[in-house]
Amino acid sequence: MEITTNADGSVTITTTDTTITIAGVGAAIASATASSGLTLSPDYIGPANPPAPPTLPLVFSDDFSSGGLATVGPSGACWAGVNLSPGGGSNVSTSDGATGGSIVASTNGLAFTYPAQPQGGQCLVEQDGYLGAPMSKGVRIQFGLAVPINYIHRGGGSQYPSGTPSSNNKFLAIYRNPNTPGQLVSDWNMTWNTTLCTWPTPTGGSSLSLSLYDNDVEQPIIPFAPNFITSADLGKTMQVSCCVVLPSSAGNDGQFWFFKNGELLFYKNDCANPIAALTSFYLLGACNSGFTSQTALTISDVQVFAQ
Repeated sequence: MEITTNADGSVTITTTDTTITIAGVGAAIASATASSGLTLSPDYIGPANPPAPPTLPLVFSDDFSSGGLATVGPSGACWAGVNLSPGGGSNVSTSDGATGGSIVASTNGLAFTYPAQPQGGQCLVEQDGYLGAPMSKGVRIQFGLAVPINYIHRGGGSQYPSGTPSSNNKFLAIYRNPNTPGQLVSDWNMTWNTTLCTWPTPTGGSSLSLSLYDNDVEQPIIPFAPNFITSADLGKTMQVSCCVVLPSSAGNDGQFWFFKNGELLFYKNDCANPIAALTSFYLLGACNSGFTSQTALTISDVQVFAQ
């Protein structure tokens, strides 16, 4: 999938099957910038005059100065393993017989290392987190992301999960998990889930997409941020911030914000399907594209705000 912002403010989305042009997306940028109080990226997609995210209390913070994953927030928020055990291990697996990936915490941050794999190989390197208590208003997660100099997001990915080649890689999810720490996650039952994925661009960088799940059914993918990772980001650390506000009883007024380096890239104000609360999140995850050479992304200075 390729996303192009055109000179007239429209956005063209090109896939192997179709080409769609959305007119006027960029036209709102000038009016929104002056009155919203937010700094909008040149790639901003969303309605004019987006509001600022709500102020939420800090429930978890980890600068990795301990060199481990033992940090626990005041309400019990923590890093969690596959079975949501507090301070548990990470979710790491690989296919096609390749060397397994790894997640290593150090004082430099949390390093997600993806092994070199042949075309079609895929690897899961994911760190889960538990919010400590059900959060009924919203969740905001922000962190630093160090992109290595050899980062190349290739296309033509693995046969996962349904037999259709996919080159998207999981980036972040905020969701409701019916399980509690110490219980095996046998059924996610994601009645409401926000998932971000990266997609390859023609230059080897990554764009982003948003997937919302309604009663465990994935809604149409929403592409945005055509220049999320470019050659200008290699060897540098970007600041990422994502905020989700749950819908009210009206059912279609949930909100979503995504920022890179303080600039708003995307805002949506009509997310549907109200639920009682959010409980969990994960960082990075399944890498369907695979990497030609061993590639390590490092996450630092994680802060989670929720209520």
